[in-house]
Amino acid sequence: MAMPISVRLIDFDRDRASLIDLLKRNRRLPESYPYEARYDWLYLNNPHGIATGWVVVDDKTDKPIGFTVALPREMSVLGKRVIAWNCADFSVDTRYRTLGIATKLRRAAREAVDAGMYPFLYAHPNERMLVVHKRAGHTVIG
Repeated sequence: MAMPISVRLIDFDRDRASLIDLLKRNRRLPESYPYEARYDWLYLNNPHGIATGWVVVDDKTDKPIGFTVALPREMSVLGKRVIAWNCADFSVDTRYRTLGIATKLRRAAREAVDAGMYPFLYAHPNERMLVVHKRAGHTVIG
């Protein structure tokens, strides 16, 4: 039986504490790492706009179990200024990583681009995440 989960857009104010907690649980960084300051800087005070993100919630507990963000970035495409998305910050709780949550999150970003929210997205995935990007329908271009 599949676990009941939902994917929804992140509300960066309302979801702040739970997303920072998710990052802390799933990153191997020193205890002194400034998660709160990074959150504000990267998601809310980005020079090209506020981030867009998606969170996966366990429907039984209403607890976030994974999320990803897309960061607006200025690019030059054929000499024209374009704001595109740079995919970042996948964080999925370890016990849920075999449920395809990362693929669902990446598909949500791709679907937003397909719907015209932004002209394109790009990422710099590590080898584990490259598989996720391919499953979501992304193409390696370089």
